[in-house]
Amino acid sequence: MTTIRASDPVAHDFAASVAGVAGQAAEGDPWQPGSMKSDSNPALLERLEDIGWRELAVNAELAAVVGPAAYELGRTLAPLDTLDMLLGGALSVGGLSRYAGEGSTLAELRGARIVLSRAEELEPVAYVDAIGAARVVRASATGEADQPSIRRAAWLSANAGYLAGALGYGLELTLAHAKARVAFGRPLAALDTVQQQLAEVATAADGLRLLSLSRTDDAALAHATVSTTEGLAGCHQLTGAIGFTLEFPLQRALRRTRSMRAWLEPIVYDASYVTGAVLTVDGGRSLGPQLHQRAASEDE
Repeated sequence: MTTIRASDPVAHDFAASVAGVAGQAAEGDPWQPGSMKSDSNPALLERLEDIGWRELAVNAELAAVVGPAAYELGRTLAPLDTLDMLLGGALSVGGLSRYAGEGSTLAELRGARIVLSRAEELEPVAYVDAIGAARVVRASATGEADQPSIRRAAWLSANAGYLAGALGYGLELTLAHAKARVAFGRPLAALDTVQQQLAEVATAADGLRLLSLSRTDDAALAHATVSTTEGLAGCHQLTGAIGFTLEFPLQRALRRTRSMRAWLEPIVYDASYVTGAVLTVDGGRSLGPQLHQRAASEDE
């Protein structure tokens, strides 16, 4: 089989199929402050399965297809278990899992390996995103995923594409707001300083989309997490207070991508390198990589 490039029609057609599926199955955000919710969408997972999404995890010839397709998932802020299914189970990091139930298969990335286990006992925890976060109280090893290098590469690219799509979506929301909001007798978008900020976010969004067109490694994904969250923070500066309300979806994009960053950093960075907080709640306690270590040891 010939390796497919991101510019090939088949890659474009597959991304369009993912966009159609994601748009049709899109649901509202169930999250509320302090809640323990999951936005998992079985109908979306089934439709992605039908169009061949899972094959991306085991076929290296399709590596360039993953990012552009995941971009469309990011634009709709689709549930993150759509990405994790490429690993062969629900993601587990530092004693926490997301989108898992008791009896589910957990997937933990350990270097080049993907270690699988069965969740025997989970304790749901409140989180800043509707990802069904839970502390893994007890799990039993079941083996390792097949073709781990292909799966890991596909998952990295899917995360990068998703982040690019989420930033693109946030930029669209912000641009629409800037065009409609009038200040000093003219739209915000007509002000020089606002145009400069919009241009900076647009540049970051374009860069991330270009990044998603090729196979993503750890360093590229580390860059994508930072660029996306900083870009969406810039969007919030432009939208003002309305951007933080539950009625305006920009806050969901920022929460989702900061949540992704917190789960990705322990994987793509060396733990000794990551020292800054990714997100803070409850008086400033970090929801960054240290969260996973704390959650794992809290009951010891």
